[in-house]
Amino acid sequence: MYSIGIDAAKGKSTVCILRETGECVLTPRDFKHAKDDLEDLHQTIQKLTGGTDVRIVMEATGIYHWPVLLFLKKNGYFVSVINPLRMKLFAKNYNFRGIKTDKYDSTIIAAYGCEKWFSLQDYSFADNTRDELKRLARSYVSYQKPKIAVKQALDLELEKCMPGIKKILTDDQRLYDFILYFRHYDKITSLSQKKFLSKFDKWAKKKGYRFLSSTPTKIYELASSGIPTVPLDDSCVLIVESLVNTLVTIDKGLNDILTRLHHLASSFPEYDVVLNMSGVGYILAPLLIAEIGDIRFYRSKKSLVCGAGIDVPPYESGQFKASHRVITKKGNSNIRRHLYLVMNALYVTKPKDDTAVYDFMMKKKAEGKLHKQVIVAGMRKFLHIYYARVKERYQELGLWETVS
Repeated sequence: MYSIGIDAAKGKSTVCILRETGECVLTPRDFKHAKDDLEDLHQTIQKLTGGTDVRIVMEATGIYHWPVLLFLKKNGYFVSVINPLRMKLFAKNYNFRGIKTDKYDSTIIAAYGCEKWFSLQDYSFADNTRDELKRLARSYVSYQKPKIAVKQALDLELEKCMPGIKKILTDDQRLYDFILYFRHYDKITSLSQKKFLSKFDKWAKKKGYRFLSSTPTKIYELASSGIPTVPLDDSCVLIVESLVNTLVTIDKGLNDILTRLHHLASSFPEYDVVLNMSGVGYILAPLLIAEIGDIRFYRSKKSLVCGAGIDVPPYESGQFKASHRVITKKGNSNIRRHLYLVMNALYVTKPKDDTAVYDFMMKKKAEGKLHKQVIVAGMRKFLHIYYARVKERYQELGLWETVS
């Protein structure tokens, strides 16, 4: 038996081959993530092992291990992708000196394959649609971060040139169009009130917006009483226009991604079930479906809770039994993020229908639990209900047993 350990990094991987006895067949060697080098890796494995009784082990390293994984699976190899935390805990038995090199890591990974030979699981690719859904969901979340940063920068600039305008124009799109057209309070106050009202009315009709009759008057009064701290100059116009245009571009990209997310998510049986759950809504529904994935891969609702990293493992020794424990967070952080937003939505909306999760949280709150404890308890309850309802839908369609 041959265990092949691969330590994947950006642009290259370090490979070590060990027999089951621990004998080193191939001392750690680097292979670039290029067709010629990976083909050389394939030929080396065939030459040294004969291609039989071979199991390849590698760590999940974000995106860096994917070129090697795809190549090896295409060539029919048994490849097991291990959670980095599991590998780190295993390495502590070997690496007590604190050595950290790619060559040493590949040897440790190969040793893991020898020791865990019979418990290794061959990697299987997810359904293409689910894989695409997850990539889109994570892109959607990642684009939210620059949007928030740009929005904060725009808020600061508006407080300099149009202080208080956001209290009147609360809709983002109307605010952006107004800023691009009027730009600064000095431009508004350079007009008479009558002329501004006429100009505002023409702008609103051109854009197709409808406002209360008092809105333009309030804006003019605010501009007259406001104190801009920056002058109306080319720099002010450039900064504001750049920020607004950036936000418009990001929003368009997010809307396009969200449309595609719903198109893909609607092809799964759980789409309507998740969309109709209290607190989820139009945005979080496809994000949850993407991150949780195929519910049939979870053995039970407890497995789903563990997968999200909100499980609280027991801790006891002898006569001692811990009563205050924290969640592990050793799971999908994106699921936890989405669940947190669902719990916040339930707190704000106080649903009248489908109140199981909300009622459970209120029960925990009445028991004197801290706010964080109430939120986490609600997350677990939500996942239990999610698992039960989606499982029921798959059973109704006769699809539950198709995945082991």
